[in-house]
Amino acid sequence: MATPDASTPQIEPARPPAAAPPLPGALVQPAPDRRRLERRLVILMVVAVLLQMTLLRLHVWQPDRDVSFDAPYHIAMADLFSELAWRKTFPATSLSIWSTHFADKEIGFHLLLCSLRRWAGLFGYRGDAPPFILETACLLIGLIVAFLAALRSLRLRQAFVFLPLLLFACPLFTLRANLVRPHCISIILMILTAALLAEPVDLRRQLWRLGLFGLLFSYMHSNPHFILLPTVGYALAAFPSRGWRAFYPSLAAVAGVLAGLTLHPQFPNTFLIWKIQCVDVIWHSILHPAAGLNSPLELKPPNLTLILDNLALPILLILALALTAWRWRQGRHVPLDTRFLLLLAVLTVPGFYLSKRLIEYALPFTLLALATVYRDHLGARPLRLHLALSGLALLLGLSLMPIMVNYYVLAGHPIPRQFAAWARERLPPGTHIANFCWDDFPHVFFAAPEYVYSYGLDPMFAYAADPERATRIAHILTGREPMPLAPDLMELLQSRLVFIGLTQPQVARSLAMNRCAIAYQGVDGWCFDLAAPPVDHGLPPPNARAGSGSPQRPP
Repeated sequence: MATPDASTPQIEPARPPAAAPPLPGALVQPAPDRRRLERRLVILMVVAVLLQMTLLRLHVWQPDRDVSFDAPYHIAMADLFSELAWRKTFPATSLSIWSTHFADKEIGFHLLLCSLRRWAGLFGYRGDAPPFILETACLLIGLIVAFLAALRSLRLRQAFVFLPLLLFACPLFTLRANLVRPHCISIILMILTAALLAEPVDLRRQLWRLGLFGLLFSYMHSNPHFILLPTVGYALAAFPSRGWRAFYPSLAAVAGVLAGLTLHPQFPNTFLIWKIQCVDVIWHSILHPAAGLNSPLELKPPNLTLILDNLALPILLILALALTAWRWRQGRHVPLDTRFLLLLAVLTVPGFYLSKRLIEYALPFTLLALATVYRDHLGARPLRLHLALSGLALLLGLSLMPIMVNYYVLAGHPIPRQFAAWARERLPPGTHIANFCWDDFPHVFFAAPEYVYSYGLDPMFAYAADPERATRIAHILTGREPMPLAPDLMELLQSRLVFIGLTQPQVARSLAMNRCAIAYQGVDGWCFDLAAPPVDHGLPPPNARAGSGSPQRPP
């Protein structure tokens, strides 16, 4: 065979064509090994944040008290679910609209707690004393799972960067995520709703899911119309491209809410209770603020200290807006999911400075918006960058831990077990015991649910039953009227006995100044007998101010 010489042309083997460069804005698929490593990092981060949260709760552990003021009420409603879920009157109140028109506005949440506690009871769990660690842990794990699912639907693989920011960047959100209250379910549903709207799915599939979310909202939370916040935000963001079809998700969500309020064992009271809490409260605060009804402190604007403690919230929003503006100035397309989630963040973050409870939605929406920006700008960067940023997020949480501890120190009061034991020895079930302050109801109802109290949870329910009586009680508590003498007070409260918890020592002092007889005094409060002969307690005559007017709730 002849060998080719130098003059013979050489034929090179064919080379495969070069891969086309990715389109602008397209996500580059990582190698399988990197995807597996990122999934493992997410699992490790879940373990790390749960460990950090456990250490926090152990550090602030207080026996027989929970960080949530309302948790004892929700636990009691869960334990009494089979008795109260079908009733259209609430036997434990006398001066509230609940006594004649009752609807459990969080019936789904109480059913969830009831199921959890009964299953746990099969394995020895008692749960008869706060802190309610099992219930808190389950709600917290649900929040983590929902947030990770939302990030997955947004196609963000570096969830381990954002999870510590959700749980530790804002101490107020950390506190509220640890409460056994229905708003924890509301946060979960809001996150999932926003993620569903941001995900490019079939319209029919999107609508039935939103109808289901609306149904769940009506059973789980007293303000089910909150679901309109993400759906209307989506309509505003998507209207230029989708027209009037962008409002279909809002209609589906409203249909789900209406179905839930109608398909309810306490219908039609559900609509009345919703109107009182969601319409009358706002209307009354605007038109009749002088009536003196005390709104919960959690609904009021944050003070300067609270703003500074949670400064990460506006910083994260500014960062997301700045990166998006930079992308837009470069002429690059800003995806619909980024525009939609940024709109939600822009709407809710300023709302936090009007009502501190808005942080429950402002922080998750801001992080979801920032996640889409992070995905498009840094998602394909080397893994060491993401690891460094996740480490910084954890360090931020550790640096804010002293602030979180201070929040917990202010929270919670012991269950009035000593008073409940005293009452059971002397009073038959069904006896009327007035709770002068509505904040005392959750604790005393948990300790002794067999008695009848004045009103609970929200003074607007008492105002709906008797506006004049409720207004006068509020004026006495806030010092606008002097404390009446025992006979007048007994007629006002429609009860011989009055319980005053530890949150209102000035009210108890005013009653003692008026020579009201003390039937019980203990570590958990006072009980006055208004029908007993006057007793001189050696205190100076009463002045015009009766009490502090607002319990010492946590931030």
